[in-house]
Parts: sequence; structure tokens; C-alpha cells
Amino acid sequence: MASKKKMSEILYDRYEYLASKHASKIFAYEELSFEYEDLLQEFRIKIFLSIKAYGRRWRQYRKHGGKKPVHIKFYLEA
Repeated sequence: MASKKKMSEILYDRYEYLASKHASKIFAYEELSFEYEDLLQEFRIKIFLSIKAYGRRWRQYRKHGGKKPVHIKFYLEA
């Protein structure tokens, strides 16, 4: 029986490409004491944590109303 993916995992799979997009824009990562793969991993972690934070914002909006959060892609790009 296949396990059902959480929404955060689905969104991560959808937007994980942003990690390599942004990591490729950093040219002097060696001066930051990073290997490219380390930098890529840091971006992936940040994307996953940002998705979780977005979920909390969305839940707050659904529960209490107020200002609707921006589209998740724009949230992650920021």
C-alpha cells in the first residue's frame, strides 16, 4: 500500500527546482566556504522550511481570515 504524501512533500517536489536555479546564480560560492552541493542542499532546506512556514500562514488565513497570502511560488522566490 502506497503511503499518501503530505502537502508539504508535494509542494517540495513541485518547487525543488528553485534550489538549483538560485544556487547556479552564485558564482563565488568557494569564497563563502561552500561546495556547490552544500550550497544546493542549503537552498533545498530553506525551500522546505519556507513551505512549512507558508502552510502556517495559510492555515492562519483559513482559520481567522485577514490578508490572503501571496501565491506560494512568489513566497518561495522571495
